[in-house]
Amino acid sequence: MSAVDTIQKALKLLIPSLDYTNASIEKKIIDVVGSYADTEAIERQNTLATIQTALAQQKVTGIEYYRRRAVAYQEGNKLLIDPVSQAGYYATVDEEAQIIKQAYIVGSYPQYTLLVNVIGDDGHLAPLSESQLASFKTYFMAYQPIGFDLNILSLPVAQITDPYIVIYVSKGTDAAEAVATIQQNLTAHEQVLRKNNVVSLTEIEDVIQQFSQVQAIGFSNIVATETDLSGKQVTVKPVNGIFNLTNGAFTFATQLTTSNIKVLG
Repeated sequence: MSAVDTIQKALKLLIPSLDYTNASIEKKIIDVVGSYADTEAIERQNTLATIQTALAQQKVTGIEYYRRRAVAYQEGNKLLIDPVSQAGYYATVDEEAQIIKQAYIVGSYPQYTLLVNVIGDDGHLAPLSESQLASFKTYFMAYQPIGFDLNILSLPVAQITDPYIVIYVSKGTDAAEAVATIQQNLTAHEQVLRKNNVVSLTEIEDVIQQFSQVQAIGFSNIVATETDLSGKQVTVKPVNGIFNLTNGAFTFATQLTTSNIKVLG
């Protein structure tokens, strides 16, 4: 229903005595006001459509955008392309197929590197296989930016070790249970997406202390071994309790045993 018809219908209910014939001044006023209202409504709809199209076609080039696109990758599923926005999407979200568990970007304009990792057969972070990396690169072509280079690599993550770590737990705690739970928590923490390349000893302590019986932690010779962007293996020691790594992703590679657990008396 047009605005003219809507206004006239409402006025007839309110003021039945008005003259609504085509020649009347009342009808002419209604026609002018209604036509203006209709024009405004059409303009609003057109403006909204223009904004929606612009938003759909917008390519957000912040680091977080590319990280989100990386972890959204679904191995074995076909990426569809929206005909209007040209954006890639999957018909359904299949979390089981979302194999990228770490995605981190390093570098500065105009050269950046996207580092990605999956969970390997041993349950820890690992590089993608050659075929996985090739498929991921094909997928990511739908999101490659214009104006700067984005290289894609998959390297082994940092291996943080301290064979002499001592974890002090409350009296009566089962040491074997402590080992199993702490190891499980450290492994689960590997999948927490890194916001930066910094790993602090406090972060590792916090994960260990998720086991409520932990009272204190004593690091002895904690170091990180990682592969840098050139492919060279390097050893990194914490400075003021902080590791500065290539991408921040790490595995606590020391296999804890009951000898690392000290039950307080």
